[in-house]
Amino acid sequence: PHSPDLSVSIGNLRLNNPVMAASGTFGGDFPAVVDCSRLGAIVLKTVTLQPRSGNPPPRIWETSCGILNSIGLENKGLRAFLKGDLPAARKMGTRIVVSISGETVEEYAVLARAIERAGGVDAIELNISCPNVSKGLDFGTDPKLSGSAVRAAKKATRLPVIAKLTPNVTSIVPVALSVEENGADAVS
Repeated sequence: PHSPDLSVSIGNLRLNNPVMAASGTFGGDFPAVVDCSRLGAIVLKTVTLQPRSGNPPPRIWETSCGILNSIGLENKGLRAFLKGDLPAARKMGTRIVVSISGETVEEYAVLARAIERAGGVDAIELNISCPNVSKGLDFGTDPKLSGSAVRAAKKATRLPVIAKLTPNVTSIVPVALSVEENGADAVS
């Protein structure tokens, strides 16, 4: 029997299928449970230049209509990511998208450049959507700032750049248009 072609393209990035494990939800023991090579890509947990301890507990709260979370982008920082998490992700057998977040436009460029130089990465996601960190929504709600972050990252890397937008705006259209005009290969 012939298997259907489920491949998709995001900019010049070709995925075997459109199924991507989302940033922040995938890692740890999942590779022992899931055959990662069957995924189109994994989007690794957001990395920042310096380590972040994240927000104090409670970080997850169940409500009658779902779960709220406020993790605060806890991560080990770029240096530890490049030494530990990235080499582990390369063994998963699928495309790798690294999510990055900066407090300044320049940090987005520094992170994008460092991730590309490390090798073994297929795309970069700019996390400009996080409402629960200082400077988090500054980028996501301001079309100029979000466009500047994309432009800086695009100048720093040849990898496809995906802008992760926030729903916490009255209208997402101006932000989406700004990231598109400044070179984003895709939005999420």
